[in-house]
Amino acid sequence: MILVTEKNCQAGEIIFKKGDIAKSFFQILEGSVEVVLENESGEQILTELADGKFFGEMGLLDYVPRSATVRAGQGGAKVLEIHDEETNVWLREHPEMILQLMKHISSRTRALTKEYDDAWKLLQELRGGAEKNQGMLKRLSRFVSFHRSRKGAERESVESKSRTEAGTLKEGYTRKVNEYPAGTVIFREGEKAHCMYGIHGGRIGIYTGYGTDQQKKLADVYADQFFGEMGMIDDEPRSATAVAEEDGTMLERIEPEDLAEMSKQNPGKLWMIFLHLMDRLRSLTRDFEKVCAELSELQA
Repeated sequence: MILVTEKNCQAGEIIFKKGDIAKSFFQILEGSVEVVLENESGEQILTELADGKFFGEMGLLDYVPRSATVRAGQGGAKVLEIHDEETNVWLREHPEMILQLMKHISSRTRALTKEYDDAWKLLQELRGGAEKNQGMLKRLSRFVSFHRSRKGAERESVESKSRTEAGTLKEGYTRKVNEYPAGTVIFREGEKAHCMYGIHGGRIGIYTGYGTDQQKKLADVYADQFFGEMGMIDDEPRSATAVAEEDGTMLERIEPEDLAEMSKQNPGKLWMIFLHLMDRLRSLTRDFEKVCAELSELQA
């Protein structure tokens, strides 16, 4: 059965509809596509994507309904559909696409983070008793519209959760692993990012304002998890400080140029990185949905 296929779509042709079950993702080879949301007020084009872009990537992990409709743009589109069962094979055959796909996921995460921050700040204003005005109502309607479009969407099933592959970072192809004592700063907030890390043992704390009176711990990261990938992928300064929290913390340093070799030597580890990126995006989406749901209630 062929699970990687090219499709030539005429202008306006539906590639998938909102509510369809996601079992694949797509890359645009030629032309463009429109992401469309239909609601009570009519049709809204959320964004237009062109050559080289990916869409439908949440199908990599979850058999969940599509959250919007995607159709070919005015000039039509040629798209590549990659079914989830073939993702690892496709990446091994096209190693040049690995970092590109990771950048796409990272870009989506950064954009959604900004949307979440805007929604959260608006929620705090309303909780604080701020009076609604035209500007606030416009901001509010944006998030309420998103909530209504997602309301009633099914969550992933137990079966879809179990589809994530088991494994550890110690298995198979591995770059050099170094050991660090507790208190070692792995990288600092504001530094240029050159790599990401996989944890083979121990624990890493992620902080903002580390070592100042504004210090705040954001998260703990444990064995078989990753950190530092966003800065490496986007070539942006580190947004936080990473510190070894236990003696004997074992870290594998992963450079961008290591990813292509990893796709050949240890595709399971590469898949673990994708799962990490997608889980981060999935978790952020749920947090955003919760805030939008509360904003919808406050508007009522």
